[in-house]
Amino acid sequence: MKKLALIIIPLILASCQSNSYYNAMNTNEQRFDGWQKENAVFLTETHDQILLIEDLSELAQKSATLRETYLLAEDIEEEMADLQLTYQVEATIHRIKLASALSEPSDQILHKLESISADNFDQVYLQYLKSELIDLQKKAVDYKKEGHNERIRELADKVSDLIDDLNETNKQLS
Repeated sequence: MKKLALIIIPLILASCQSNSYYNAMNTNEQRFDGWQKENAVFLTETHDQILLIEDLSELAQKSATLRETYLLAEDIEEEMADLQLTYQVEATIHRIKLASALSEPSDQILHKLESISADNFDQVYLQYLKSELIDLQKKAVDYKKEGHNERIRELADKVSDLIDDLNETNKQLS
């Protein structure tokens, strides 16, 4: 029975993911309306930001010139990977499709960071990271105040608290 569960759970999680951000958004738009659509948009958009932050941090671990930047990127990547699992569980529960690939605007940000010279890399990474975290926290706080689904409001609260904790422990973000 345990072997069967180990096979079924990944299949269920995979079924709630779409390769393309736009395919996921389109599927959710066709599937939901009203509050359910609001939930799907929140999860899909913020998941895209989490993927971007994780990818930026992976790149920073390869390209950072300062040890502090490398350590920060390592910490952020780990936190975003954990958060992704929580998102996948919520998406599965609510039958919401999440993308496994970045949206075009997020992909452009990642490509811009890839083209930054080594001299400016750490500074630019920190600017992109701070901008994305501020925007992600704003969306989480807004959903926490106005969202209609208790589970997703709890997730938004978790996201907001995580960003607060990251800002507190890593003064580089402030």
